[in-house]
Parts: sequence; structure tokens; C-alpha cells
Amino acid sequence: MISLLNQALKKKIINDIDFYFATYVATKNQPAIMLAAACVSYTTNCGHVCLPIFNLENQLVFPKKEKKFTNKLWNLAGNPKNWTKTLLNSNIVSYNTHLTPLVLLKNNLYLNYLWQAEKKVSLFISSNKKEKINVKLSKTTLKSLFNEKNDNFQKIAVAMTIIWKITFIIGGPGTGKTTVVAKILLTLIRISKKNIKIKLTAPTGKSAARLSESLTNALKKIKLNPSEKNMLPKHAITLHALLGISETNKKPFFNKNNLLNVDILIIDESSMIDLLLMEKLIDALPKKTKVIFLGDINQLPPVDPGTILKDIYNNYHYAYSQKNKKILEHITECKIKTIDNLSNNKINDSICILKKKYRFNPISDISKLEEDLNKNKLNLVNKIFFNKYKNITHHEINDKKEYFNMINNIIKGYIEYLNYIKKDQNIKNIIKKFNEYRVICAIKNGIYGIKKINIFIEEIMEKMNIIEFVRINNNIWYIGKPILITKNNKSLGLFNGDIGITLLDNKKILKIFFILPYNNIKIIPIELISEYETTWAMTIHKSQGSEFEHTVLILPNEDQKILTKELFYTAITRARNKLTIYSRKKILFKIIKRKNIRYSGLNT
Repeated sequence: MISLLNQALKKKIINDIDFYFATYVATKNQPAIMLAAACVSYTTNCGHVCLPIFNLENQLVFPKKEKKFTNKLWNLAGNPKNWTKTLLNSNIVSYNTHLTPLVLLKNNLYLNYLWQAEKKVSLFISSNKKEKINVKLSKTTLKSLFNEKNDNFQKIAVAMTIIWKITFIIGGPGTGKTTVVAKILLTLIRISKKNIKIKLTAPTGKSAARLSESLTNALKKIKLNPSEKNMLPKHAITLHALLGISETNKKPFFNKNNLLNVDILIIDESSMIDLLLMEKLIDALPKKTKVIFLGDINQLPPVDPGTILKDIYNNYHYAYSQKNKKILEHITECKIKTIDNLSNNKINDSICILKKKYRFNPISDISKLEEDLNKNKLNLVNKIFFNKYKNITHHEINDKKEYFNMINNIIKGYIEYLNYIKKDQNIKNIIKKFNEYRVICAIKNGIYGIKKINIFIEEIMEKMNIIEFVRINNNIWYIGKPILITKNNKSLGLFNGDIGITLLDNKKILKIFFILPYNNIKIIPIELISEYETTWAMTIHKSQGSEFEHTVLILPNEDQKILTKELFYTAITRARNKLTIYSRKKILFKIIKRKNIRYSGLNT
């Protein structure tokens, strides 16, 4: 087995960690245990929390293209259906009765630290309980914030945060999650008998900044008194900042021995939270804290293992228990659907799904494409290919000429932004105009990746005399150059994902201009900027949490495992009004069929 795993390492089927873990915990006369350990390590690196061994087939673990070779591994290790006894007879696997490197429960094999994390999350969710509420005050408060024209599900979502200690609010783009946050905050402030400490957070700097900006705009529409204004949080911060995790120190400052001081915690973009970050958050939460999770379960999963929000959503049955119905109907005056056998499903009773869309232009079919994708309608590929969706245009790239036509079309999309600069318009208007149009790519490298596309855009713009190159610190700069910060820089107040525009300051010196939350402008000398990339085109991952009037999506011409339904969904929902897609038809078919499935004990 060691020899075969060594060959798998050389073939890059597994990595160094998988190999050394497997050969460390098992001896050479334990082929099943050694392969099981390698498989668990491999699947963890792929984002899974556990390995389901009962229905295990080798193509679900290792790449299909290597099936001929990996069959040798399975032939030597034996049928996984017979592994249970072998695993539990070893000293490295247990039912979590004592400390072992691996844990086997319900036919799921875990690395011990991931099992401990999942158990903690499971206990946290199951510990959810109803709060004591003032029914009359709750009802009056909700009525003051909602009228008959408002979407009932938004009202129900706010009501559930009154009733439950932990609430999950799930909705796609444009379903009014930020509006709900504003009304949750005001509702909880108004029904509270004391001053309450509120924190707003999100997994990334960009999502936190966007939450701050959107919430500010939403609150402008609501009349606030001085006391309410004082209790409202000034801005959102990242989960890492909330917990006191830094790049130099990965251990949280706030933990089970040093709890956060917060009464209400609202977490946006919760679909990005992985299992281990969730564990750290739970450790730092006081029992008194009310926690509200918001997110979109169809977006890209976290980079690290786990899909917490999606696993929780899988417990939802589109109806509530009779007990939950009674109190919800009482304080909301909305009609609530019930299912009789859900009387003890606390998870289901604390979930609200927002369905009604407010963001998309009614003359555009982007929302329709999103619905077709979520319903797995394969005919959407033909509809895209033959331009049957309104405001969605498709182009197929088959040769060099068509490729550079694409680059020229991209440049045309940025002309209006560059003209704003020539007219010496207001800086905020320039940045706003840039953010109306964006090119997003699935990959970084290759001719369909952001690196090459950004280079071609710059080179052709320079040849067309649209921009004029200047060398500063051996790098190319020019008026209008957009950059994306790739590493946090606390001394400059810049964070991974921040976008800046290169413009002339009052002294006609090139500098980088950033718009921060609350529309503040930050100006940074070029010489101080080091960790960045040009961002005429950005990756879909980096675009997550943003939206643009017109989005151009570029997919590679060759299939790659990162091309998933979730990636495509995230890409198309960045577009507010208009979407242009460059791709081959066969790639579109592969994308919508390839779902990002992650194994987890929370989802069984």
C-alpha cells in the first residue's frame, strides 16, 4: 500500500499531507486503515468534513480519470463496506469514546479535530431556544415597520429574530436581506428594556464593507430617534476582526475563556463560514447572545471544510410547527403554513426563506436564468446559446480573431468610465461609474484567466492611445488603472478585496483613490502600494458580495473541476441589469451539471 500511495503522490492524485498522515497512523500490514486515512485527509482538502464509507466508491474520492490506477488501491484495501470492523479494531479509530486520530460515527469517518468541531456546532444549533417576549409590544413594533404592501416573509424573518435565540435567514440576491437587517436592528432595539450591544459582521472585508454601506442606505429610509441612533452599530467588521484573529496570530483573542461582550450578533454572507471558523465563533459567544445568520446557500462554498448554512437549510421543509405558527401569526398577522410532524424541529422553526426579488430589472431575464439554474433546467444552455434570455448575450470563442474581438468589446465597455475621467468628473462618480461594469473570470491563469486578459486589455488600450503608460517602481501605471488589494494592510487601512482607482490628485500626481464605507475617500501614494493586482478583470471568487449593472463572464474553453453550478450561479448573480457570457456550449452543460457536494454529519 505504501508503494501505491507513493505512486499516487507522484501522480499528484494525493498530496504530501495525505501520504505522510496515512503512512504515519497505519502500518504497512494495515492497507485498509492506511487507505482510509489517506482518503479522509484527501476529502478534507477537498472541503468535506467527513468521509461516508458505507456507500463509498472510489470515483467519489479520487478523480475519475485515475480510476484504472486507483482501482489497485481498492483491490488491495478491500471493499469499504467491510472496513467498519477493521477500523474499529485498530488503535487509531474510535466511536469518540477515547482520543484517537480518526473518529467513526454513523458510517462517517472523521479527522478527530473536525469531528470535535462538528459536534460543537451541532450542539450549538440544537441548543436553540425560544425567548420570553412581550407579544403586544412585538406586534405593535412590527406593525410600525411593515405595512400591507410589504413582503410577508420579511416580516416573518424579523419576527423570528424576536422569538428565537438563533435565527437563519436565507435568500438569494435582491431578496432584501439588508432591508431585513435594518428592521431587525430597530425591532430588537425598540422591544428591549435596556441598552443593548450590537455587532455586525461578515466573513470578508468586502462583504463587511458592503453590509455597512447597504445598511446605511436602508436606515436612511427609516425615522430614528437619538437613542436608536446611539445603539445602532457604526459599521460591520470581519469575523476575524470580531474574534481578534490576525495574520500573525491565528489564535482568537476572544474564546471560551475570554467571551465577547455582545447582546445581538448579526452575521451576513454566512454561506462563507467554514466549520472551524464557526467553532471559534461558538467558543467566544456568551449564552445570552442572540445570533442571526443571513446568507445565500446557492453561492460558492467556503474555501475550508464545511458548508454550515447549506447543511442547516437541508433541514427546512417549507413550513412550520403548530406551536411556531401560533406565535408567528399572533405577532405578524401573516398566514403561516404548517406541517404536523414538525412539532419538535427547532432548526426548521428558526429558518426563514426570502423569495421575493427586488433587485433585478423587470425587463431583464437574469432573475429567470437564476431560477432555471436552481431548478436544474438543462434547456437553459440552449436558451443562453441562442440568446433567448432578455438582456443576456452569449458569444462562443473558437479562434484568435474571436478572442481579440472579445478583448476589444471589453474595452468598449470601459470607455464611458474612462470618459468620466477625461471630463474631470467628481472622484466618487468616477469610481461609481467603474463599478457599473465589470469583467469576471473563472480562473487566474491561461488566456481565459484574469492575468492574461488584464495584460491584453492594457496593451490594446495603450496601442489605441486610450491610456498612457508611466513607470513607477518598475511597474506600469496610468490614469484610470484599477487595482485590487490582495493582502490586508492595517497600517494603510486597506484590506484584501478593496478596489482603488489610479487618478491625479490636486497636485497632478498619480495616486490611488479608494472609497471606504460611508462614502469616505482614502488617497494612497503609489509607492506605498505593494500587494495588488490590476482588475479590469477579476475572479468570480473575488467578485462575491459585489453587484454590477453589466457583468461580463468569461469561462475557459477547457473543462476544469472548479467549474461548478455554484460558481456559475455566483457569477450570473453579480449582474443587476445586463449579462454577457463568453463560453463554449459544452462547458456550460458541464458547469450546470457539476454541483459542489460536501460530505458532513450535519447533513445526514
